[in-house]
Amino acid sequence: MGLSVTASQWDFYAVLPLCAQQGTHLKRRVWAQRVLAVTLLTGTLHAQQDVTFDAIGLERGLSQSTAQCVLMDSRGLLWVGTQAGLNLYDGAHVSIFRCDPADSTSLSNDDVISLCEDSTGAIWVGTRYGLNRFDTRTASFRRFLCESDHRGGLPHNHVGALAAGSVLWVGTRGGVARLDPTTGQWLPLPAADARDSALTGDAITALCVRGDTVWAGTSTRRLFAVDHSGRVVACRAMPESSPPHQAGLHTFALFVDSRHRLLAAERASGVFVIDASAEALAPLDETVNQIIREREFLVTCITEDAGGSLWIGTHGGGLLRLRGDGISHYDTGLGGCGPPSNHYSSLCPHSSGMLFAGSMDHGVITVRPDRFARLVPGCGPHESLSGPVVTALCEGREGVLWVGLMDGIDRVDLATGRVTTIRQVKGEGGVLNLANVYFLHEDERGLLAGGYPLGLVRLAPDLQTYRRITTSRMVGGAAWSETGELWIAALNEGVWRLDPTSGAERHYLHDAVSGLDLRGRMVFEVLPAGGDLWIGTSDGLFRFNPEAQTTTGYAADSLGGLPDPEILCLLRCERS
Repeated sequence: MGLSVTASQWDFYAVLPLCAQQGTHLKRRVWAQRVLAVTLLTGTLHAQQDVTFDAIGLERGLSQSTAQCVLMDSRGLLWVGTQAGLNLYDGAHVSIFRCDPADSTSLSNDDVISLCEDSTGAIWVGTRYGLNRFDTRTASFRRFLCESDHRGGLPHNHVGALAAGSVLWVGTRGGVARLDPTTGQWLPLPAADARDSALTGDAITALCVRGDTVWAGTSTRRLFAVDHSGRVVACRAMPESSPPHQAGLHTFALFVDSRHRLLAAERASGVFVIDASAEALAPLDETVNQIIREREFLVTCITEDAGGSLWIGTHGGGLLRLRGDGISHYDTGLGGCGPPSNHYSSLCPHSSGMLFAGSMDHGVITVRPDRFARLVPGCGPHESLSGPVVTALCEGREGVLWVGLMDGIDRVDLATGRVTTIRQVKGEGGVLNLANVYFLHEDERGLLAGGYPLGLVRLAPDLQTYRRITTSRMVGGAAWSETGELWIAALNEGVWRLDPTSGAERHYLHDAVSGLDLRGRMVFEVLPAGGDLWIGTSDGLFRFNPEAQTTTGYAADSLGGLPDPEILCLLRCERS
């Protein structure tokens, strides 16, 4: 999916200052980052790099990288079911619960396949051998196992689905059962008719509560609606996937979204909206279903994040995201920008807007949908920046973003996403390499670019030729005064004052009359304000008035002075 925005949608541009480039004359002035080059804050952006992925895996203490189910409980704790025990992650540490054959209060089986929190806050754990209730006070389990006659109890020890409403619904390979979570007593099901018998005999692969009705998906590709008493009130078959998959492998994904719609997916047939009677069935989105069928993605889970986006987890196809402005697809084909896995078993939203995705090979993937999207070198199918180190930004004319880099200038067309790179220009001095660009400004006469050893040059509108503006070859930044003069932060050469009309220059490094002394200091930033020039340096802040010939210095000290002597950026606000 390509970049598709208009100029008015780009609200803020920022170079992310994550690590300072060391060992150069520009220590702490040039900010470098190898992965995230330019961050753009936007409300509407069709791009695949608007999500950040991370993994909670073996290196964080997870017992296994196969996360079969995930649950964020009401206390903000993350539960992860694996084939090697139950994991509890508190954001910093992982606690692991396993089966101990000698301890009847331990987990009944290490292969955890379903998780649920009931209205009392109890955690229920379904395994391949039994159901378990976790007691948070004693950190112990109570086991519920299938008895030999299983009359009125657990019909099968393989507990593949759980759902909590007024009662706890338990889906097993031998059908569905109901449990009172407060007393721990099994609740009887009504006398079975033909449809009830099918529900109690089929393997239940998904459960979902909507109001007073619980919906159950079975391994035979059927969907049942069950009332609070346990009686089947509706039943229908799901569409056959094309091509049909091997019999006995049918699994459901069920979810009720914030619009109270029941969403159902059965393997590779697509995602559908089911009405209350189970009679009407409509595709959630034709494009999504076409993608799922054509690429044979096997849908395993559905959820909705705090921002209202629907997420679909698949086995083999990564993640799909549906929101008001389109569909995004995230898979390992995005390289370092995408998720580390294409195989998902479960999805769990968090109130912060992030998502926890249980993967079958990389543990739990944290999915953080951001309002920040990235232009990253070599990342994603859209045109990207030519280099990772961004040193200057300028919003130009006619919907253009200029990006200064260590080895050139990129021109980004905000309407199309097209990136044009300028590395060399010609002039009176021959060919000029546009390296280490720290300042950019565009006006009706063209683009001004400054840097070291670039100096300050003006590029012609055709971006082929240049004209040198200043004598100095050291430009770290620049700013215009109210009178139209250009002040230049010249790094270790002090400050230059340029009259753009006449071309006259004046150099300030050491002035005995005003007391301005920039010798031995790196000048990082200049800010003209009300006749004064504020100068940020590597050793303090200076307020210089060129007309009155006065200078005030501000140093770092423990008595109310600057907290740090290095002044990297200056900004004038409305109040002062």
